Amino acid sequence: MLSLALPCRKTSLTRISEAVRSKVKTLQGQNLAQAAADIQQLLSQLSQTYSTTTTSQKMTVVARAVDEIENNPIRFS
Repeated sequence: MLSLALPCRKTSLTRISEAVRSKVKTLQGQNLAQAAADIQQLLSQLSQTYSTTTTSQKMTVVARAVDEIENNPIRFS
C-alpha cells in the first residue's frame, strides 16, 4: 500500500512560527508594512506556481514560502 507522508501540522506550524520570528528579528529598521507586503508578494507568486485548492496544497505553498524566507533572509530584511 502506498502511503503519502504529509507534514505534521504541528511541525509545519512550528516552522512557520520560527520563520516569522526570524523575519521579525531582521526587521530592525525596516517598515513592518513593507515586510508584510514582501511576504504577501512571495505567497502570491508561489500560489501562481502551485495549486492552492486543498489544505495540503496550501500547506505546500506555505512550506515553500518558509524555505524561501529561510534561504534568502536578505531579500526579506
